[in-house]
Amino acid sequence: DPSGDDFRHHLDPAYSTNNTQLLGRYKDYDNYEGNSPENSQLSSTAYPDKEDLNRDNVVQDAEQYYEYPMNLTPTTMQIGQNYIIDKVTNPITPPNGGTAENVTWYQFRIPVREYQGIQGNGGQQFGFKNIRFMRLYLTGWQQAVVLRMVQPQFVANQWRNYLSRISDPKLGLNNSLTDARSFNISTVSVEENGASFTPAGATPGIPYVQPPGIARDTEYGSSSVSRQQNEQSLRLCVEDLTDGYAKAAYKNISINMLRYKHLRMYLHADTQDPNTLTSLSTGNAVGDTVRAFIRMGTDYSQNYYEYSLPLHFTLAGQTTQTDVWPEANNIDVAFQDFIDAKAERNQRGWPLTVPYPKRLADGKIITILGNPDFSAVQGCMIGILN
Repeated sequence: DPSGDDFRHHLDPAYSTNNTQLLGRYKDYDNYEGNSPENSQLSSTAYPDKEDLNRDNVVQDAEQYYEYPMNLTPTTMQIGQNYIIDKVTNPITPPNGGTAENVTWYQFRIPVREYQGIQGNGGQQFGFKNIRFMRLYLTGWQQAVVLRMVQPQFVANQWRNYLSRISDPKLGLNNSLTDARSFNISTVSVEENGASFTPAGATPGIPYVQPPGIARDTEYGSSSVSRQQNEQSLRLCVEDLTDGYAKAAYKNISINMLRYKHLRMYLHADTQDPNTLTSLSTGNAVGDTVRAFIRMGTDYSQNYYEYSLPLHFTLAGQTTQTDVWPEANNIDVAFQDFIDAKAERNQRGWPLTVPYPKRLADGKIITILGNPDFSAVQGCMIGILN
């Protein structure tokens, strides 16, 4: 040990001989500078652990960053607080035997533009185009603590929040200052959300399951073992959506849809509002008030095709594919139906600036506005109307 730091890397044979657990394997890892002789190539890298992170031979001492504090006290480690969107608790039995212990993993998702503080630059924003480093530090601890972090990464989404107001003109809306208290766009997947956490005495949650008839793709060639790819869906979460208003996500595209015959999509809906749950009507549909819609067209407000349907809610504790993805929520519509509705509107001399609704079975509606063209679709929107 020429460096005098008592270094021992985590795969040292002595750990296996003594059956050392995970945390113990890293007790002698700190202060390592790559200068302890080891036969294992996994024990070190060619780059030393120092403050010149980008190796430009210049030490940066500027303190200018956005800050996102997370309170890690036990009472605040709850879903919906501290950027926590999910957590999974499983009993883990130690490799050397013994009593199984419950281990909880928390999934954090931090919106980068929802910072809570700015350090430097006079407290003013400095943009997000030149973010070079990320720092994680701990404060306020009274005893030693070990944090285990898995797969920290930046997550991008091609679906964006539609910021303009969307409303139902037939309902005689008031001039509400806000259409919803909050609206979030994210993803939910088999690998990250396949097990739902249910606190003791609480209503059982709903895990994410694959829609009926959907098989996970198999990834070939990445290793000697074939593995399944993660299957995920777009998730829209809205709170306190004002009556008559909608919130939506959109994605800019450029596609000729005339080559396609059908539009198919699986939809799932659930709620944590007890008032909504108690008002469920037959078939778990909240009357005809909560609807999902999809728009396709040249734009999102003047020239589009729209298909909407009432949502049927999944009750807490249901876990089967048919319950989580009820058939009544499935979208299965022929593109020809949109074209026929547009031709019907034109024959009736309906004004192009007024939405033309064509009612279908089971409360489903096709709406035409303006002069949309399936040969040059520029955008797609998915949303929720209250």
